[in-house]
Amino acid sequence: MSRTIKLFGSLEILDNGRLSPLMTRSKGSALLAYLLITNQSQARTHIADLFWGDTDTHTALGNLRQLLHKIRHDAPELIATRQTIALELAPTTQVDYTAVRTALNQDDITQLDEGLQQVTGDLLATFYVEDSPYFNEWLTLTRERLRAEIMDAYHRLCTAYEEAQAWEAGINAARRWLMLDDLYEPTHRWLMRFLTANGQVAAARQQYESCRVRLWEELGVEPEAATQQLANQLEELARKKGGVLTAVSRWQPDPLPHPNTLPEPGLLPPHAILPYRRNPDFTGREVDLRQLGQWLLPWEEAKEIGDWRLEGSTNLQSPISTVAITGMGGLGKTQLAVEFAYRYGRFYAGGVYWVSFAEAENVAEEMAVIGGERGMQLYTEADKLTIADKVGRVQRAWQEPIPRLLIFDNCEDEALFSQWRPVSGGCRILLTSRRSEWVRDLGVAAHPLTTLARSESVKLLQRMTPHLLPKESHALDHIAADLGDLPLAIHLAGSFLHRYQRITP
Repeated sequence: MSRTIKLFGSLEILDNGRLSPLMTRSKGSALLAYLLITNQSQARTHIADLFWGDTDTHTALGNLRQLLHKIRHDAPELIATRQTIALELAPTTQVDYTAVRTALNQDDITQLDEGLQQVTGDLLATFYVEDSPYFNEWLTLTRERLRAEIMDAYHRLCTAYEEAQAWEAGINAARRWLMLDDLYEPTHRWLMRFLTANGQVAAARQQYESCRVRLWEELGVEPEAATQQLANQLEELARKKGGVLTAVSRWQPDPLPHPNTLPEPGLLPPHAILPYRRNPDFTGREVDLRQLGQWLLPWEEAKEIGDWRLEGSTNLQSPISTVAITGMGGLGKTQLAVEFAYRYGRFYAGGVYWVSFAEAENVAEEMAVIGGERGMQLYTEADKLTIADKVGRVQRAWQEPIPRLLIFDNCEDEALFSQWRPVSGGCRILLTSRRSEWVRDLGVAAHPLTTLARSESVKLLQRMTPHLLPKESHALDHIAADLGDLPLAIHLAGSFLHRYQRITP
């Protein structure tokens, strides 16, 4: 009999090309896989505890004896003694795990590549054994360790192909790597570089767009700075090559939403500088977000063109260019600003830029980053400008009439704010601050933030603890009450319950 055992992706045990009857017994298949992966004999007591750890040893050993008896014809490679269980594979048996494990230990790049081609997914992806928590825990840890090894091996492989200028081989390797995890940005960057080196600049740029869309759809985030920088280099290369790519058109903001409508989260404008990804657990604050939008969106442009969205809108505020989200620590001021950026940022033609005021001495350096190639592209490193020159260019650009959203986080000092705010132009400024009162001349409208509504607190806890049974969820209301509906405290409690799922609220 010719047997093929596939442990990567979905488990497959084939006998002469047909599914083995062993596949109908999850613990029998799991035992075979465990012995293959550990590659050594195991004590009977260890195996019994691994699969029947919730019973006493005597009962567990009895269950193991029954299992071995039931699968003896379907797993002839199992060698059981009174004390141990081992595996003795027939010479004709093919196992993908063994081939991959051998390849991972090779220095030869060709052999490494051939071995990695057999990795078609995670180790025993989706495989789960009922009533065997210790085995499932072992599998999860083993899967993650092996995944890290495979990631490192692909990095080693791509590095070798880059050094050898083997662009086609690199493209093939990076594409296989991407099939294992299409949210891992370094893989996208490898593929973009290989495509570019192979003369496929348009394909490399398209790969960036695919990466950007995938990250947003799955995680609600923008690509990392390194990925965006590589995309910018591709655009510049395309222009120098005389149009290998279609000329990059100026980005246009989305049409303004109706003032009473809360936009869905969306992509940030190109070259935005925002150090935070969107919080997927963000809950509530709809009224606050709409109010900030009514204050800070560039409505005057819509009025000039007679935008239908403004018809019948009587709740728009008088022109306000600066709003401060105020309140004590733990209320979620920064998180609200981040959420506002992801919901409303795409309506600002000039982009979205974040500056932390937590350390006054670092503000100038952050401004310089905003003006660089990652941000507004007002200069390049080759220009060799001083920090003062870079900051000056940014400040002059901020005087332009184009609408921009500036977020000054943790801004507590009026003098510091006065020093850095643009005094004219199209910028709108959103502050987060514990300061509730501001000098009138600064034109800051305070927006005090309160604790969450009880329903929002409970909803946030529910989102963070989907494992709870309905009979356990009633306790969430009491938890929210005990924590005073403070967002930070609610988040910490939810994170604790999510991490330690054996603890009931």
